[in-house]
Amino acid sequence: MSQSEKASNRVGTPSCSQPISQHPEQEDQSVASTIASTAPSSSNKRSLAEVADENHPLVIALLKKLRTTRSPSWDEFTRKIIVEPDKDNPVKEVVVLMGECHHCKKLVPDCSEQGTTRLAQHLRICPQKPQNNPGQMKITTAVKKAGTNQVKLLNYKYDPIVTRNCLAKMIAKHDYPLNMVEHFYFRDFVKSLNPAARMPCRNTSKADVLRCYAEMKGELQLQLENLTSKCSLTTDMWTAKHTKDGYCCVTCHFIDDEWNLIAKTLAYIVVPSPHTGDVLSDFIKTCTLEWNIDRKFFALTADNAPANGVMMRNLINCLDGKNYLLLQGKLFHMRCSNHILHLIVLYGMKVAAVFIEGIRDCVKYVKSSQARKEKFETTLTQCRLSGEVSLDVDTRWNSTFTMLKNAIKLREGFHRLSEFDSDFDIMPSSEQWDQGIEICNCLEAFNNISTEFAGIKYPTSNLYYNGVYKINQSITSWEDSTFEYVREMGLKMREKFNAYWSESNLIMSIGVVLDPRYKEKWVRFTYKIIFGDNERASVEYEKFRIDLTKIFKAYESQNNTSAPALFSNSVSRMDVRGPGTTNPDYATFLLENDEYDVQKSELETYLEEPILPTVSPQDEYNFDILSWWKLSAAKYPILSKIARDVLAVPVTSVASESMFSDGGRVLTTHRALLSPELVQALLCLSDWLPGSFDADMEVID
Repeated sequence: MSQSEKASNRVGTPSCSQPISQHPEQEDQSVASTIASTAPSSSNKRSLAEVADENHPLVIALLKKLRTTRSPSWDEFTRKIIVEPDKDNPVKEVVVLMGECHHCKKLVPDCSEQGTTRLAQHLRICPQKPQNNPGQMKITTAVKKAGTNQVKLLNYKYDPIVTRNCLAKMIAKHDYPLNMVEHFYFRDFVKSLNPAARMPCRNTSKADVLRCYAEMKGELQLQLENLTSKCSLTTDMWTAKHTKDGYCCVTCHFIDDEWNLIAKTLAYIVVPSPHTGDVLSDFIKTCTLEWNIDRKFFALTADNAPANGVMMRNLINCLDGKNYLLLQGKLFHMRCSNHILHLIVLYGMKVAAVFIEGIRDCVKYVKSSQARKEKFETTLTQCRLSGEVSLDVDTRWNSTFTMLKNAIKLREGFHRLSEFDSDFDIMPSSEQWDQGIEICNCLEAFNNISTEFAGIKYPTSNLYYNGVYKINQSITSWEDSTFEYVREMGLKMREKFNAYWSESNLIMSIGVVLDPRYKEKWVRFTYKIIFGDNERASVEYEKFRIDLTKIFKAYESQNNTSAPALFSNSVSRMDVRGPGTTNPDYATFLLENDEYDVQKSELETYLEEPILPTVSPQDEYNFDILSWWKLSAAKYPILSKIARDVLAVPVTSVASESMFSDGGRVLTTHRALLSPELVQALLCLSDWLPGSFDADMEVID
C-alpha cells in the first residue's frame, strides 16, 4: 500500500492504528455532529463519500486522494467524511473517514491499514442486520391462489425485525394484551413455528408498538400535508374502566385525489374533568395544529351536548378570525344526526312507553329463570318457531325496538305458554299486541334511517337530507293516525324535529344539491312540504340559493380563476362572430333585443341540466356519487371541489352500534390500565392498520 493511500484516511493527524474495538456500541461516541444524516440510495452505494462540508480545505485535499471503494462490505456502508477537532491539538481540525452501517446507522472508522476488516467485523455482530448467520436455512414454500392451479414458489428466511413488527401490529389490531408475549404457551407456540425465534419481553413489545405508531403517524401526516381538499372531524367520548378517565377520540374524514372516502383516527387523548366547552375547544385546537390541518378544517360533527355548543362557538370564533371558514362558519357545526334522532325518539317514547309494558312484562317473565326459559323454548318448538327474546334498556330506544320485534315474532309462543303455565297470567290482550305492533313499526322507520346515517365507508351528507325528509313524512303520518297514542307520540316528536331541522338544513341541502339525481329542484319541492306551501317556504329557499351562490363564488375566488363556462344555446359577447358583428351599433341592437345571452356560470349550468334518472328505489343506495364526480371533475372543476369537501362531512359522530350500546363507548380492561400515550398508540394503530389479509392465498404441501 502506498504512503498516499495510507494518508487518505486522515488528513492532519496520524493514520488510524488503534486496536479494533470489541464493543461496537461505543464506535461512534467520538463522532462530531457535523455529519450529514441523509441515507444513500442504492445507486450510489459505492460513491466516494458523503461530505459534511465540501468547501473545507482539508476535505478538498482528501477528496483528491480518495478512490472508489471496491470491497463488497461497502455495499452495506456509506462512506462519510467528518470534520472534527484534533484530539492532541483541539485548536487544529482534522478530517476523518467513517462508514455508516445501513442497518443500525452506527459509524465505523475506515482504517485503510486494516482494509475492510473493521467493516466486516461490525457486519458479523450488527444487531439490526438480518441473517447474520450465513448458514441459515432458507425455506421454500409453495402457495397457490384459491380456485386456480397456479403454484408459486416463495423463499422464506427468518427476520427478527419483521417478526417483531408483525407482533406489535397484531397486538394493536386485535386488542391483545401486551403481556401475551410472556405467556408460556404462546411462546411455546412460536417456538414450534421457528425454534430460532426469540420472543421479545413486554417492555420491548411496548417500544415496538410506539415505534410502529410513530412511523405510521408520519405517513399519515405526510398524506394530510399533501391533501388538496379540506377535511372534516368528528369527536366522540370514551370512558376507561377502573380509572374512569374520559378519552376524546378525534377522527379525520376526507376524500383523496382518487375520490376515495378516507376516515383516519388522529387522537385518543385523556381530557381532564370537567369536560367544559373551553377544555374541549382547546383540545381540538391543539389536535389540528399538531396535524397541521387548521387551514383545511371544513366541518366538525359532534353530539348536541351543552358543552359542545360552547366548544363550537370557540372554534368558529378562532377559525373565522383567521378567514379559514366559509359563510362565517355556517357550514362548520354539523350536529350528530343519530344523537338528534335519539332525542326525538326518546321524547316521543315518553307517551308510548305505557302501551308496551305488557309485552315487556312477558319478556321479563321468560328471562327471569332458566326453568321458565326452557319451558318457553319448548312451547316455541311445539309452535315450530325459533328465536330469542331480549329485554330493553330504558335509555336506548333501539333496544326497545329489538325487544318488540322479537316478541311480536314469537307472539304465538307466548299464547301457548299461557295455556300450559299457570304462573304466566300476564298475557297481553290482542289490543295491547296491536299497540305494540304499531309502535314497533314507528321505531323501525327510525332504526333504518339511523343505520343509513352511520356509514363511514360511503358518503352520507347527500343521504342526510332524504333521511330527514323521510322522518318528517313519518311523523306527519303518525300525527294523522287513527290511534290516539300514535298521534300523541307524533306530536311530541314534531316539537323536537322542528327545533333541530332549522339548525342543520343548510349543509344538508347543499349535500343533496350535489347529488345529480336530485339537485335544487328536490330542495324546492321538499321545502314546500316541510315548511308548508306558503311564503315561508319561498323565503327559506331564497336564503338557501343565496348561500349556495356565495359558497360557489368563494371557491371560485380561491382558485384564482373563473371556470370555463358551459352552455348550449347561449354564447358569450367575446365569441360572437358573423356578418356585421364588428359594427358597434349592430352589437348594441343585439344586446337590446336579447339575441345572445351573457356567459353562464358553472353552477347555473349544472343546475339547469336534467337530473340523472334512477331506475329503482334501490338506486338511492347503490349509486356511487364519488365516481360520478370523479368523472365530472373536468366538466365542473369548481363544483367538484365543493363536492369533495361537502361529501366528506359525516352526519354522525359514531357508528350506530356504538351510539346505541347499553354502556356507552368503553375501553377494555387491560387497555384502561395502560398509560395514555400507549392507549393512543394502540387505538390509532388499530384504526390505521388494514383489517383483512389476502384470503385467497393458501399454503399447500
